[in-house]
Amino acid sequence: MSRKGRFLLVMVIAILLSACMPQGPYRVRPDPPPGEHGQLVPNLHFDASKSRQCKTINATDSCINFVEFDEFGNPFSRQQLNTGVSAASKAATDNGDVVVYIHGWHHTSRPGDEDVDHFQELINRANLSGGGRRTVGVYVSWRGDSIDTDIPLVGLSSYLLTFWDRKSTAHNIGAGGGVSELLRKLSTIREENPKSRLVIIGHSFGGAILYSSISQTLGDQIRRDAKGGAGAKMLSVADLVVLVNPAFEAMRLKPLFDMARSYNYEIGTRPSLVIVTTTADWATKNTFPLGRVFGTLFQHHPNHEFWSLDTTAVGHYIPLVTHQLVVKECTPQYDQPELLAALTPNKTYCIPARKAAYGVGDVPSMLWTRCESPGDCDKVVGNEYLKRGAAEQGYMPYRFPIANIRTDASVMTGHTDIWNDRMSNFLYELLAAVRENSVLLPVPMMSPTDDAE
Repeated sequence: MSRKGRFLLVMVIAILLSACMPQGPYRVRPDPPPGEHGQLVPNLHFDASKSRQCKTINATDSCINFVEFDEFGNPFSRQQLNTGVSAASKAATDNGDVVVYIHGWHHTSRPGDEDVDHFQELINRANLSGGGRRTVGVYVSWRGDSIDTDIPLVGLSSYLLTFWDRKSTAHNIGAGGGVSELLRKLSTIREENPKSRLVIIGHSFGGAILYSSISQTLGDQIRRDAKGGAGAKMLSVADLVVLVNPAFEAMRLKPLFDMARSYNYEIGTRPSLVIVTTTADWATKNTFPLGRVFGTLFQHHPNHEFWSLDTTAVGHYIPLVTHQLVVKECTPQYDQPELLAALTPNKTYCIPARKAAYGVGDVPSMLWTRCESPGDCDKVVGNEYLKRGAAEQGYMPYRFPIANIRTDASVMTGHTDIWNDRMSNFLYELLAAVRENSVLLPVPMMSPTDDAE
């Protein structure tokens, strides 16, 4: 290699090394190791105020609490985790709500991160419109980038250089146990306070963390829902789990999806999982498959279908898509209280237009459609559909507990466009629906003959 070539190589390596993101937390100092005889030593440097961010809303603090995890799924600070749980417990005891957000690729908990600020805005809106009902946010943070994308010449390359590393880390964190512990503790608080609500949202690789943490629990809940009886009324890990542009392969959802298809469900069965992916998400639509192709070079697949499942992000694998969500002029079929109290028997549900309020601009109406006949979801899957009927006859069962929604650029223009007014309003509508009724959500899952079943 020439001297000039060696110089350029050294410069590239230097830039990448200088761009490495710190592995420690931003909001807390890590706990010290156990002391003499294995006794746990309190973190004398812990400052609860640094693990909380608040805005004053209606003379009340509207807060999000940070819980930060290392590369292996361990909380950096038990006191930080316990402080977040305590804040959630206080809100739930007062019949308030808890919303958890797990950020994705290229984000952290450092001050000024866009996800931190946007999540704060969602919690502020919930508190502004809650009629005195308090909502507390829990921001689950991890090292979403191993290379600082804010450094010039580095940002774009991080998409190529960090995919495999961050994807693997996300699944490690999800399986590591710490996030599951946090979510189970919040779930226990929800069970002890029936008027409280718990909603968990994961974005991108944060969706991978979330799904890895609770997929087994979701499976148990779906099985209980299908069997009916007292067990069906047992709460899952949350009132609702939402994955937005999740960055994990369809193969991971397939076992849960197939199991759910093997049952029939009674009227009133609530969805356990809602997934929303936009066709305009080039990161999961294009970059993700490319990364998976290289990541599965030595993986054997029985046939092309298995290969496709293993290399396609869950929201882009058409055979698993159940619904379409697009901006479209429509009129709600029922008054709002009825919509929030019962499922519509029709295969479409109109989310009404909203005038600017609570920091969100004018929002057009959106139509949510179940893909059960040709052309129902033509904007996102063409003429593909999943015919509804009896599970034992091989059809997609009515009231299927997984809503895998595909949307388009009218709702989200890309992978990170999850906080625009339209999508923010959709997330808020889900939260508002859960507030009204923890069991029934306005999801178009019923058949026109459900009343007679």
